Amino acid sequence: MKYKKNINIKIKLNSQMDNVVFKNLNSSAQCGYTSCAMLLSILIPEAKKDNFIFEMISTFEKSFLDGKDRRFGTSLANYQKIVDYYLKKFNLNLKSNFVSNGYKLENVISILESGSALMVPVMTTKFGHFIIINGYNFKKNSYIVKDPFGKFDFVKKVYLDTNGFQGLYQGNELDIYMEKSSKTVSPKFFGIRCLYFEKT
Repeated sequence: MKYKKNINIKIKLNSQMDNVVFKNLNSSAQCGYTSCAMLLSILIPEAKKDNFIFEMISTFEKSFLDGKDRRFGTSLANYQKIVDYYLKKFNLNLKSNFVSNGYKLENVISILESGSALMVPVMTTKFGHFIIINGYNFKKNSYIVKDPFGKFDFVKKVYLDTNGFQGLYQGNELDIYMEKSSKTVSPKFFGIRCLYFEKT
């Protein structure tokens, strides 16, 4: 059987557990900012560094860190605002695209082929988690991912470590956890929610 050539967008893994711990925002709760930085690192070399994540949190969570407001970085829609902020700051002629639900594998493949990775929410933890899909292995029917927390065991339904993980997540297994995330927003939602960038 002839397989399509694998897609693998080069992204440096960043482990969230290495991040700066804020008084009321532990590194274990920084998966969104870490994933957002990895997505931006395709375009912005500075985003590969931990101090970039520190700047993101200090900027967008200022009211939360000061005890004046709720957390900003808990929804994928808000991360679109963060991506747009940095696209504008670095004068990049691109725009972000937030998909609230309904995307399938063919949509993911199309985005990857365009040169963008995807930031996706998954229910691999009690309160939800964010990871990056940066490729697809057609022979193994698997997503190529960067998980900022660690490697998730889909049989035991737990994380095996907290060192960050880059590698393959079986497609049909990860699909379940992406759809679970969509359902937490609305019972009517289905499929994949995602954030990516595209040409204007």
